[in-house]
Amino acid sequence: MKTNNILLKLAAIAQQFKYISIFILFISYSLFAQQNKIVKDIRKTAFENQIDSLRAIYANNKTLPNQYELQCLIALSFYPELANTTINFKQKHIQTTMASRPPFRVLFQADKNRSYNICINNSKKLNGALLTNISFNEQIGVIGHELAHVVDYTHKNKWQLLTTALRYIFVPKYKRNLEAQTDITTINHGLGWQIYDFVDYLMNKSTVSRKYKKHKEKFYLSSKQILEIILKSTLYSEPAFNTVIIKP
Repeated sequence: MKTNNILLKLAAIAQQFKYISIFILFISYSLFAQQNKIVKDIRKTAFENQIDSLRAIYANNKTLPNQYELQCLIALSFYPELANTTINFKQKHIQTTMASRPPFRVLFQADKNRSYNICINNSKKLNGALLTNISFNEQIGVIGHELAHVVDYTHKNKWQLLTTALRYIFVPKYKRNLEAQTDITTINHGLGWQIYDFVDYLMNKSTVSRKYKKHKEKFYLSSKQILEIILKSTLYSEPAFNTVIIKP
């Protein structure tokens, strides 16, 4: 619990001294990053006692669903650059497991006032690929993929966002390349094994329709391609832990 206490104290100091908050939070990220080792299986039991520390650092400007709060916070801990970005996680009927979408109003907002929506599908029509159907580790993987989309959005101006949206809808090759790059971003942030597990489950073990799987095959990296990228990445050069172990 020693590291957790340090993180909580740093977060409290940051709230009191706004002029040094960025510096304090940077130190906090570094301390927590030391705990985030590359692992194949992130287990809920390893993080449940750290939820207060995670909230203190990563819940700022975030609307998190109660059912998936811990999973979202863990995934966010791999994206410290999004610590102050406004992200709203919403449950609604969509055509896929999750989707990251900048609201239309961002075209009229200053960059510093932007917010982003990440939708979680709660429609039974996609039974077999809903967040509730997959493991804790896989949930973190798909959430991490959507956060990678948000990272991409934060690097684009309003016209680039509009162009991205239009090309994503109307240019299949562009959509394919963007989704591949998003998976690579997820891998480079340390969640490679988690997105690999999700894709492997979706394509080889889930009960989703063949039509849905063909759509995924057309636009997304396969589990084999993701594994090849992981094994070639220097970030994963050291043997990964089979399960995450965090010292209390």
